[in-house]
Amino acid sequence: MTRRTNRTLIQFGLEATYGGGVAGGSWADTDALVILNPKYRINRDVKDRRLIRPFLGGSDQLVGARRAILEFEVELAGTGVAGQTPAWGRLLRACAMTQGGFVGSRVEYTPQSTSLDSAAFRYIKDGMAYTSRGCRGTVQLSLPAFDIPRLKFTFWGIDAAAQVLAMPTFDYAPFRTPLVLLDASPVAAEMRVGCTYANGAITGGAVVPSRGLEIDLGNKLSHLMLLGAEEIDVASREVTGSVSASVTAADEVAWRTAINSNQLTSVGFTWGPVGSRVTVFMPSVQRIDPQEEDYEGRTLLKTELRLLPANGNDEIRVVAA
Repeated sequence: MTRRTNRTLIQFGLEATYGGGVAGGSWADTDALVILNPKYRINRDVKDRRLIRPFLGGSDQLVGARRAILEFEVELAGTGVAGQTPAWGRLLRACAMTQGGFVGSRVEYTPQSTSLDSAAFRYIKDGMAYTSRGCRGTVQLSLPAFDIPRLKFTFWGIDAAAQVLAMPTFDYAPFRTPLVLLDASPVAAEMRVGCTYANGAITGGAVVPSRGLEIDLGNKLSHLMLLGAEEIDVASREVTGSVSASVTAADEVAWRTAINSNQLTSVGFTWGPVGSRVTVFMPSVQRIDPQEEDYEGRTLLKTELRLLPANGNDEIRVVAA
């Protein structure tokens, strides 16, 4: 029987204890993810026996550690209800981010360095299921002007045996339809430089026209191969990004002067009405390597960004409000 590529489902759930599998021991319909561009593969560490024998010929290889690598994208949308946990929140938690809730107001995600959450996933492809546990990952935020905002995830997990499985039931209701990043209300997407953040809102600073914003959380994933304590870990984090901005000649001089003197600034990006609003705030940003860029005959200034910790675990804040 022909198996079809489009019959793909990913289920994803946080673990109560590391490597223990999905919390509660069974998958729920709402564990299903609304995804784009899924890619799944298994990396195997093979050990060559290198046998010496009185004849020509190779030796067999033995399979050692196995890690599953799962990549996919999720649309970045508000919840429709202020203070409600977004469907993509559990994915950020498995990327070394912690969740803080403000009842009836907003849910915030910031980086963490200890006591990291882990997750299990089940990748189902038309009759086959590949399950992994102890998963941790990293994420890229893609916020392109006049396009759909997305989260691009890469997860590593400890590989488990594949199994034959009929397509389970699923419930996509927790995932909301995203808003295209437009100028007009009710989206009103904008980027501010030199702004401040408090209680879910970005204020002050200068509104800078841009082609959107790209951010890479930059988690370095590692596979710790310890007998009795095998683990996927986040070894380090270096948050980076880039922006192509439309600035006046005077503003470009000011930007280049600040860059040359290693001045830090804050950057905020927000869109959507209350209840469906998403905000990204970066309090301590170093702008580097400014280069002129042509966009439809207009000159933009493309600038690389380094998102630095101000007080620790605060390089970036993602807020659903």
